[in-house]
Amino acid sequence: MLAAGPPRRLGDLVKDVNPSRAPLVERALELAGRTGRRIGEALVEMGVITATERDTLLEFQRHQRGEAPTAEKFRLGRILVEHGRISDEDLHVALERQRVSGRPLGEELVAQGRITKEDLGLALELQRKLVTGALIAMLALANPVTMSSAEAAPSSSTTVSVAALVLPMVRMQMLRQPATLEITAGDVERGFVELRSATVMRVVSNTPWEVSFQSHGDFVRLTQVSGISGNLPVGPDGSSRVSRSAAKEPTSLELGYRFELSPDARPGTYPWPVTVSANAA
Repeated sequence: MLAAGPPRRLGDLVKDVNPSRAPLVERALELAGRTGRRIGEALVEMGVITATERDTLLEFQRHQRGEAPTAEKFRLGRILVEHGRISDEDLHVALERQRVSGRPLGEELVAQGRITKEDLGLALELQRKLVTGALIAMLALANPVTMSSAEAAPSSSTTVSVAALVLPMVRMQMLRQPATLEITAGDVERGFVELRSATVMRVVSNTPWEVSFQSHGDFVRLTQVSGISGNLPVGPDGSSRVSRSAAKEPTSLELGYRFELSPDARPGTYPWPVTVSANAA
């Protein structure tokens, strides 16, 4: 495992890998706070990451927290040595003193006068980029439907591109999707909630692919999805539809929903009742 650096929260790791998903991460945090879910569960439920990516990120966190070994080359001290900022002897002394002081290694080196605060800031930024690049590569290998992208970390683009050429690849980017569904008394009386352009997503693939939907929540008995060549009914068991052939250029989809409410539905705010994913056909 190539994890190193200060421990980071799961949502922050997702944003490091793909900054464009920051708004969705914030919505997942809100959903987790309201419902008591773990943030990883909320991220998977909203389609921000897959379950495989979540498990990879959680394992990555274990290594960052020191609960499992990490790669030596990504440790802050080794980065400073490799870039000529300190010697191996300086590192050894700092590590010994760190055991007594309890300070982070970088602060210990600054306190000893071995590096400046500017040196430390540059080294930490380099470490973050190296670790993020390694994480993107790990996610690409762990799951062909990956949230990583060349824009997110240029330093790892070669590795990710090679993986995509070898394996069937379907990459979905969720640009917009609500975290909750508001049901009013009028909706209950009418029997349905209708939303246009609720989900906006983009897909890049090197193989034919389909969009899958999974329904959640007893308050919806049937969901009609529009925006993918006609309406698609989604019942409790979910549904999918072959949508596009392989294409080098991203394919954008703008989806609307008509949620047919269950007879016992009540007004209120509910978690978003449909999970959307893109998979190889």
